[in-house]
Amino acid sequence: MSYDGPIPPVIYDVEVGGVPAPPVRAEVLDEAKNLTTGDRNRDYGDPLPNFQDTADLLTVQFRHKFKEGERFTPSDVAKIMVHVKMARMIKRSKRDNWVDIAGYAGLGAECDERAQPKQAVKLDWAEPKVMPCATGRKQVYP
Repeated sequence: MSYDGPIPPVIYDVEVGGVPAPPVRAEVLDEAKNLTTGDRNRDYGDPLPNFQDTADLLTVQFRHKFKEGERFTPSDVAKIMVHVKMARMIKRSKRDNWVDIAGYAGLGAECDERAQPKQAVKLDWAEPKVMPCATGRKQVYP
């Protein structure tokens, strides 16, 4: 389904006192951010090792379904949790599920980013380049 009409304005609810409240989407994302970086993070620690433990348990549990050498990853765990929340919403949609999906999406993106090898910066200072400059002198460039 696509929408080709004009972009509708953001609709704000009005709180008591006439102050506009943020849209629900912003509240859901803020709540997910607070949950994944606040108490839950303090209670359970860095999510990557927790997701890795879960991935290892899932790999053992379902190893008969994998090709040799394949494993679940922490990112897979985040995706699985999104599916768990989506499956729960088949019966009944709740705000809490949307908040959790947003949180798991953020955690999954972090798992993916942290799984990427860091690019080493190679500095080649072995052979400086000597080039003539406009004044006739030679200039050394690294």
